[in-house]
Amino acid sequence: MSKKPTTKNVIENLNLDIDYDKLAEAIVRAQTASEEQKSKGKKTRRSVFRFLNAFAFVLMAVLFIAGIVLLWTTLIGATVELWVRIFATAALLLMAIIAFLCFNESLDDNYQDSIVLFTTLVSLVALIVAVIALIKA
Repeated sequence: MSKKPTTKNVIENLNLDIDYDKLAEAIVRAQTASEEQKSKGKKTRRSVFRFLNAFAFVLMAVLFIAGIVLLWTTLIGATVELWVRIFATAALLLMAIIAFLCFNESLDDNYQDSIVLFTTLVSLVALIVAVIALIKA
């Protein structure tokens, strides 16, 4: 049986002179270079997501206001009782105000918030479409 040779690692006279200022500058330069590479295409994507979010909120506000108009015209108004129309008008007006405020907020969002808001809007639209399909069926 052979034995592994044993070696002793002895470090003598270890002297670590680290210039922490140069190290910090190198880290900052590496981080800024990394951020610049990541943000090359973000401006266009950020603008697209902001536009889509703003358009969706404006469209929702317009649809809510159109719902109010439809409630008080002769198309639906003759078949719906007065208290239901008043309650629905208040609810639709509140939703239109919230959509308008969300429109203003969506213009000021950063990139991550815009993506989260966009995915939330897509899932909300899918939910509305599913509910409409269930009602129609």
